[in-house]
Amino acid sequence: MATLERCYNNRQVFRGRVKIRKGEAVRLMMQASDLDKVKAINICYLKQVRHHRRVAGETNSDDNR
Repeated sequence: MATLERCYNNRQVFRGRVKIRKGEAVRLMMQASDLDKVKAINICYLKQVRHHRRVAGETNSDDNR
């Protein structure tokens, strides 16, 4: 999810590499100790994608949940 969040609306996807930093990857692995924490991490990144969509002016009825 972290990499997908970085790719969303990012022109670097077509020009080069889009990656999360090693430190962030390690932090995510350390935090993801059970299913509830993995869900919370995914929700955090989904909220960031939703924020990117709002900033870009994109809308969808799914945002109203």
